[in-house]
Amino acid sequence: MAKNDKTRVRRRGRLARNIGESQVNDYFLFNNAVLVQGYAMAPLIGGAVNLRFAMLLTLGGVLLIIPIGILGEILTGVVKKQHRLVMCVLITSLLIIPEMILMSRLFGADAISVGLYLPLLFVEGIITFRATDEIREGFLNAFRRSLMTALAYSVAILASGAVREILGSGTILGRSLPFGAVWPAAATAPGGLILIALFAAFWNMIRRVMARLLFTEVDDNA
Repeated sequence: MAKNDKTRVRRRGRLARNIGESQVNDYFLFNNAVLVQGYAMAPLIGGAVNLRFAMLLTLGGVLLIIPIGILGEILTGVVKKQHRLVMCVLITSLLIIPEMILMSRLFGADAISVGLYLPLLFVEGIITFRATDEIREGFLNAFRRSLMTALAYSVAILASGAVREILGSGTILGRSLPFGAVWPAAATAPGGLILIALFAAFWNMIRRVMARLLFTEVDDNA
């Protein structure tokens, strides 16, 4: 029994270390910026009220997250952390201006409505968290990290917008569905908050299941 207990302790320790490594290196499942770290909650709750708005928020967010993630890598080790944060915020705010002009020309008034939430992306941390990192990871790794962060953000935004439109309006991209509006409150901010909490709980349940599938049977002596 003692030997079995010791084996379980070793495996539990190995499990904890592997999960820790995954949380550092995986920006989609284990370290999702939105559903795990809680960034970009205001755009998610206030802006992603339907799938069209969610698509616009996704486009706007991706066009900010990837370049600023790469910029953070370029500035790391060259500029002091407190100055690097200010520079990233300023450059992000400058990027928003031409981005909003382009999106408004392509998508009209809808782009202006969701564009109000884009500045909150760097205020809440989904962009500036990279600017405060002291570790240099190389251009390719920085691009990969930014891409996975953008993908995780996109999944959360699009899923939220689609579910809220289906439940709240009984439509998808403006097209009526046969069952109609199931829960009209889903299109409101309180309803969105409840749905995001459920999304986050479900995501963390998937994280735990995947962690057990991936790491539980790993032997320390392997």
